[in-house]
Amino acid sequence: MLPGIVGQTVNPPHYSFGTSNLLPSDLPLNLNFADNTDPLRPGIDVPFYWRITKSASTATIGYLMICLDLVVASQKGANFAPQEDELRIISEGDSRFVNVDVTTISGIERAEQQGLVTMPMLNFIVSGRLLEAADHIYTPNHRGRLFSIFRHPVERMVSMKEYLATAHWERKYNPQLVNMTMEEYIQSTNNPPMNNPVTRQLVNKQAKHIPLVPQDLVVAKEILRTKCLVGLVDHLEESVLRFQLFFGWEAKQRRWNGKEIPYEECKQEYLVNGRNRNPHYEKLEPNSATWKMLLTFHEFDVALYHYAVELFHEQSYLFPSLAASINFLLSDFGKAAFMKDAWETLNFN
Repeated sequence: MLPGIVGQTVNPPHYSFGTSNLLPSDLPLNLNFADNTDPLRPGIDVPFYWRITKSASTATIGYLMICLDLVVASQKGANFAPQEDELRIISEGDSRFVNVDVTTISGIERAEQQGLVTMPMLNFIVSGRLLEAADHIYTPNHRGRLFSIFRHPVERMVSMKEYLATAHWERKYNPQLVNMTMEEYIQSTNNPPMNNPVTRQLVNKQAKHIPLVPQDLVVAKEILRTKCLVGLVDHLEESVLRFQLFFGWEAKQRRWNGKEIPYEECKQEYLVNGRNRNPHYEKLEPNSATWKMLLTFHEFDVALYHYAVELFHEQSYLFPSLAASINFLLSDFGKAAFMKDAWETLNFN
C-alpha cells in the first residue's frame, strides 16, 4: 500500500515499491539513499540529480536553478573551490550554487569533509558520480533522494558521437568522428565508447574489461525501483513537474539578465525550446542495421531503459493526487499557488 491523499491508500497495479531484499544492507547506495516511499524530510535529506550524459540534463538543471531559483552543488563551483576553505553559497548572474565541484573525486571528498549535506539552504546536488556521492557525501542521518532523466541508449550514443565531434572544449573531443560511421566509432582505438554505462555505474563495474552478467541487470533494476524517481526525455515537462511537486519546489517570478521574466517564459525556454538541444543530430531508423548493432552493444542499458519507462508510469502511484495537478499545470504552468496547494495535500507520513 502506498501513501496517497490524506486518509486514502492506493494499490500499485504491478510493482511493489519499498525496501529491497536484493540489495545488501551495507551497500552505501542502500544505506545512505532513502527509498521512494520513505517520508520526505525537508532540510535533512538532500535530493540528488544523477546526471546521465545527453539526457536533457542542461535543460533540466537550468530550469531548476533559473526558473525555480534553487541552490545547487554541481560543477559550477569548480572555479571557486580550490582557493576557498569553507563551503558557502555563491550568487552569480541568475543562479546560486555552492563553491564545491561534486563532479570530481577531490570535490566529493571536500564535500564530505566540510558537511555539504548539512547546509540549510542547499536544495539539490548534481553529479554523474552516483556511487561516490552515496559513499562519501550522504549519511544515514542526511540521506539522498535520487532522481534522474532517462533516454534511450541508442539515441544517447548517437547524440554523444555528434557532440564529441564538435565540442572542442571537451577532453574527449575528436573531430575525426565527423566522418566516422557508428561501427567505426565503436571499434576505434581513440577513446572508444563504453557499453552499458548506466548499468555499469549502478553495479560499480565501470571498467570496460569487466563483463556484465544477468544478475547485474537485476540489481540495477532494483535500485531504480526502490530508490529513483524516474523521468524521461520523451516526457520532459511532466518529468520535471513531478520532481518539482514531489520535492515541494515552488515556481517563482525571476529576474533574468537584469529584467523580470514571467515564470511561463522561463519554463518555455528550458523545457519546451530546450537549452543545449541539437535538433539536427542524426536519427537512426529503428529497424536499420546500425540501430540493431547498437541495441546489442548496449543490451543491458536498453533493457534497463525499458524498465525505467515502465517505472515512470508506475510511479504515478507514489503521488496519486498529482495526476490532476499535472494535467492542469501542463496547460497553465504558471499557477505556482496551485502547485503549493497540491503539494500540501500529499500524505507521506
